[in-house]
Amino acid sequence: MYHDGYQYFEQEYGLQNIGSIVSGHHIVWGPKTMQRLKHVIKAQDIKCILIEANTPRHVLDSLKKITNLNTAEVNIEFSLGTDYFKMMQQNAEMIKNCLS
Repeated sequence: MYHDGYQYFEQEYGLQNIGSIVSGHHIVWGPKTMQRLKHVIKAQDIKCILIEANTPRHVLDSLKKITNLNTAEVNIEFSLGTDYFKMMQQNAEMIKNCLS
């Protein structure tokens, strides 16, 4: 996730946000960066990474190569007429499956 937009969701369900990964043209995904991420993932015993639909696939592919993480693509955008509660229920189900 690029931001802390799920803090109330995390508090309600006892989830722990370890951090956010930001990607962009100014970020270098070299061996040192990937090694640091791998270390944090193992040290924190991270089981699941939440991604947004706009997460660059090369970031996700790189993380999957160095870890055995599950991922869940959560929906953070809803348009007029979209049921917010239904969207959050779907996100909760995806997160539950990711952590299983």
